[in-house]
Amino acid sequence: MSRLDEVILRGNRASQPAASTANSGFLYCVTDESNIIERSNGSAWQSYSPSAGGAVATDAIWDAKGDLAVGTGANTAQKLTVGANGTVLTADSGQTTGLKYAAPTLGDLLDYQVVRKTSAETVTSSTTLQNDDALLFAIGASEVWIARFVLFCTTVTDSATPDIKVALDVPSGATGNMAGFGPALGLASGAFEGDIWFAGRLNAFSTAISFGLTNSGFAQLITIEAVIVNSTNAGNVTLQWAQSTSNGTGTIVNANSYLMAKRIA
Repeated sequence: MSRLDEVILRGNRASQPAASTANSGFLYCVTDESNIIERSNGSAWQSYSPSAGGAVATDAIWDAKGDLAVGTGANTAQKLTVGANGTVLTADSGQTTGLKYAAPTLGDLLDYQVVRKTSAETVTSSTTLQNDDALLFAIGASEVWIARFVLFCTTVTDSATPDIKVALDVPSGATGNMAGFGPALGLASGAFEGDIWFAGRLNAFSTAISFGLTNSGFAQLITIEAVIVNSTNAGNVTLQWAQSTSNGTGTIVNANSYLMAKRIA
């Protein structure tokens, strides 16, 4: 008798070991009886056929698209049918299979959003706040989100005049804090560095914060941090911006500006 691996044994009938708990689950190939295969159940050798259950793709357990075979105990399994669209497979010890399909909850990937601005946007001769074309995310009723907007900004030509002001549009009734960090107003023409300005707002998302801009061949970096505590109205949190001083030299929020937002409650 020769041992091929941890559970498969091979030899003639006379060499076959007694079935016992020590070799329960082992397979034995009987070489002098047409290489039949038997399996130990811990007390006796029983006939075993690898193909007894049929091919996986045509097994009778499958009834519909998305069916899963899930273990329910030692050497037992049960079919789990697919859940509704948008649900996710979730561990639940109260279920027979230990699994269930359920709606995503706090902490799932759906509660984290990243948006990248794919093209530059220009505002000319206007101090009226307008919605950014790309930088926004949805927020549900009674949800709490933290958000960061990172903006790469310039002017069309080398001018220190128009600058930029930014704010957030949030659903009615939402409260929270907003703060901005970036170049101070009065950045000289042609400059790519200067004083840094930091300003915060409490429960005043629509009150704009202004920053200095030029076109020196370098984009000025502006970062907006916010905590939004929503009330009963679902909607969008949208970056708004305009020129700080109306001017024919356009203010630009460049491509690859982005936002990251995470639901925390």
